[in-house]
Amino acid sequence: MRSEAAAVPEEAAWLRLYVARGTPNSARAEQNLSAAMAGRDDLRPYLEIINVFIEARRALQDGVTVTPTLIACKGGQRQMLIGDLTETNRLELVLAIFGTGTLSHDP
Repeated sequence: MRSEAAAVPEEAAWLRLYVARGTPNSARAEQNLSAAMAGRDDLRPYLEIINVFIEARRALQDGVTVTPTLIACKGGQRQMLIGDLTETNRLELVLAIFGTGTLSHDP
């Protein structure tokens, strides 16, 4: 469930889940995101899970100060969800907004 950021087309959606591996909230966030992503092949190639213990600078560059944090971007839109992603309605809404691959496929 990880892609290299450099491989993401500029117009494509991308998702970054920042976690502190080994903590209960981060483990729940990964599980909840995995469940929400079931069948979402349009987003899976653009998902990165980033362990802040290893890549702290990336977290700071993205403005992440707490974990877990999910950042979704597409074009000029950016949305952050903070917490273990148990609010499935908000998570599903973000995935719906940022899904469907590239901007050229948008209605």
